Amino acid sequence: MSRKNAYLSGFLKLKQEKRRENYIMKDEKSEISKIGKKTEKFCLTIRKEFSIITHALWNA
Repeated sequence: MSRKNAYLSGFLKLKQEKRRENYIMKDEKSEISKIGKKTEKFCLTIRKEFSIITHALWNA
């Protein structure tokens, strides 16, 4: 009986560790996507401003 309990407790520990790793991975992925969205927004802003400046210089 103790052998079975040891096996089950080891299995449950592995399962908990796997859950913890998955939670950490999801958290890291969401952080990366937030940074990506901010970077994309920043690049679009710069592109828009550059286009305005180019138009102003071209028409001057």
